[in-house]
Amino acid sequence: MQEVAGHLLMFFGDPGVRFPRFPFVAHSRGWSAEDMENKFRTVEQSAELREGAEELVDRAVPGARRII
Repeated sequence: MQEVAGHLLMFFGDPGVRFPRFPFVAHSRGWSAEDMENKFRTVEQSAELREGAEELVDRAVPGARRII
């Protein structure tokens, strides 16, 4: 999944789409943990991931305001 997201960033970056610094909030429970119901629960309960998402918004909103 992260590889696909990275390729999409490069693809959309070529024509000039702008992204904030550090545009990912990543989490992995490993290759053997592909059970989405538990993955969602783990992510929803993670204070660290919530903080990372909030920081991503803090970086993205000023750039979006400048573009708009």
